[in-house]
Amino acid sequence: SMEWLFELVDPVIAADGYTYERDELEDHFFKNGKVSKRTGQAIPCTDFISNIAIRDRNWNCVGSGVPLTDPYCFINHGESMEKSFVNQAIDRANKFVNPLTNEVPPKRFYLVPNRDLKTLIDTNKPLLLKYSPVPKTLTFTFGQLIEKKILIPQNLRAINNENKITFVLKSSKVYEVNLVYNAQTINQSLSVETLSVLAELDDG
Repeated sequence: SMEWLFELVDPVIAADGYTYERDELEDHFFKNGKVSKRTGQAIPCTDFISNIAIRDRNWNCVGSGVPLTDPYCFINHGESMEKSFVNQAIDRANKFVNPLTNEVPPKRFYLVPNRDLKTLIDTNKPLLLKYSPVPKTLTFTFGQLIEKKILIPQNLRAINNENKITFVLKSSKVYEVNLVYNAQTINQSLSVETLSVLAELDDG
């Protein structure tokens, strides 16, 4: 079973593409240098980065709800992306580039497959489903939001203060706004700056 992957306190991904507990990997590299902790083979560097997909339990492509099928990430960035998305961006730019930051990574070997996540996607989707977070939903009236000085999207401001708006927590940084009004669904996003205010409203 790969359930251990979700028991990691601080999962990081190394140049071998495997995921480890941060403290254990640091200790391994200190003692053994540029050697894979999993395979025992030489690796090009001892750099590693948080495995954001595993940490946040988000198996979707960045910026969309489309599930990953062949996840890769840069070990100086940490977000998992579809391999084809990375390759297309490199082809368009005609240089080795991280499509999420438009920065050129220090070395080509900084792009690695997210091997453990790929194994789960290919062989154990029920386990991914088990550990997928349940979106947190908060509902408030517009009057409450205005009182707390939360920025309301321009196309929603004409709605009566008693109408309710629902926020669905999509990630650690974004609430997606889902509102059905006059039979139309309006989708917006609110940034991390609003989260503490929403939490305060929720607690109240």
